[in-house]
Amino acid sequence: MQAKEFAAIAFRGTAPMFYKIPITANLLESLASVQFPSQQTIVQRLIPPVPNMSRLLEDGMLPLENRHVILQCFEAFKQFVQ
Repeated sequence: MQAKEFAAIAFRGTAPMFYKIPITANLLESLASVQFPSQQTIVQRLIPPVPNMSRLLEDGMLPLENRHVILQCFEAFKQFVQ
């Protein structure tokens, strides 16, 4: 089995975080046998690059400029879920 990527979005309030998780045969075998995987799984995360990063979790999509950036991220993320 070739590795496949699982796309995910997690929210804290209205602040999303975007993830790409590689699912490999090794990872599936490890999960099925309840063993620690022999290879490291590297998860990629995108935190939307809003103007005020220190306030992202508190503000989420409330400021208009945040909304613009976050909606662009959603649009770009579509390629991973289709």
